[in-house]
Amino acid sequence: MDQQTGAVQGVYTCTITNVLAPDLTLYRRPVLVRVEPDEPDDTTSVMDDELRRSISVTPQPASSHIMLRRTTAEPYLVDVVDVRGVVVVSQVWVEAPTYHVGTSSLSTGMYLVRIRTTNASTAIPIIIE
Repeated sequence: MDQQTGAVQGVYTCTITNVLAPDLTLYRRPVLVRVEPDEPDDTTSVMDDELRRSISVTPQPASSHIMLRRTTAEPYLVDVVDVRGVVVVSQVWVEAPTYHVGTSSLSTGMYLVRIRTTNASTAIPIIIE
């Protein structure tokens, strides 16, 4: 829980509806809510190291997709970030031990797969061919 705002960090479900058809759900997807500190912390924590060791990304290099495997079950926010720092893919990974991220629409080059939980974050470099 954030002491300043009282907000609880975690995974919530975001539902988008239309006022003209209140019983119709247009979009429903889990979202990870995380309160970021005001100043970035450049140190690597033990939790960050544990997160990095708990995840593998294959194939390397990739073309049409990457597959993430993990050893923990908490929700993750997965971003694929290009060399300019632009997030080109952003998804929430909940429950499953493996997760596929489509990369066929990405240009050839180097990217970072940034993975965040409520307590830790890590980035894994990948190459798209």
